Amino acid sequence: STQIACIFSNWQMLNTLSEREKEVLRFILANEKRQVIAQKLFVTESTIKKHTASIYRKLEITNRAELFAKARHFSE
Repeated sequence: STQIACIFSNWQMLNTLSEREKEVLRFILANEKRQVIAQKLFVTESTIKKHTASIYRKLEITNRAELFAKARHFSE
């Protein structure tokens, strides 16, 4: 969505993510569940869990609620 594109262009820290992590993050920001993301990317849920943990570590957050709070800040 345009909102997600906006977040990606405004939030500089996202540049530290790998391409795969960015792909997973787009799904998370679109509010997809881990199981659905795994199916769409043809990987296991545990792989998505690892990517998510890495994303959170790099963005210095601990959960989806914090992610959405920060993302909201960069969506305008």
